[in-house]
Amino acid sequence: MNRYMASVRQSLFIQAAITAFFLLLPSGTVESHLREVTLVLALVTAVLGVLVSMGLPNTYWMVVAWEAIAVGVGALSLTKGYYIPGSIVAVALLIRLLDANFKAGFLAGAAAPPPAPAPVQPPYAMQQPAYVPPAYAPPPAAPYGSWPPPPPSGPPSL
Repeated sequence: MNRYMASVRQSLFIQAAITAFFLLLPSGTVESHLREVTLVLALVTAVLGVLVSMGLPNTYWMVVAWEAIAVGVGALSLTKGYYIPGSIVAVALLIRLLDANFKAGFLAGAAAPPPAPAPVQPPYAMQQPAYVPPAYAPPPAAPYGSWPPPPPSGPPSL
């Protein structure tokens, strides 16, 4: 998953959380079917966030279609006097999704194969030691008593 997909996933989860949170607040005289519609919006948005993280091939178009529906439902609910707070996040995400560069980045991440798993290292006790003996042989030791003779202890003779 690339950064474009991660950004969309994060926006979808934020949209679902905001929509569900404001659904739980007391609202006075709101028609019950609008509360049910808001609950469905929050649930489907969260499910889309999970689908984006799975990296399915048609996720981009599913998210674009759903965000268009969410914006339309939000605008329609405003005519009834009911505000769905997640609609603002839906508008912002829909604008980002329709940007050509963002779309290309998102689709590149959805089409990319998953990364190869990292190679497994053996346990520490089974690893080879890091010490490597030197490639050269040390000079042979001089035999005992082969040191040069000491200088004479007396004055030099003339």
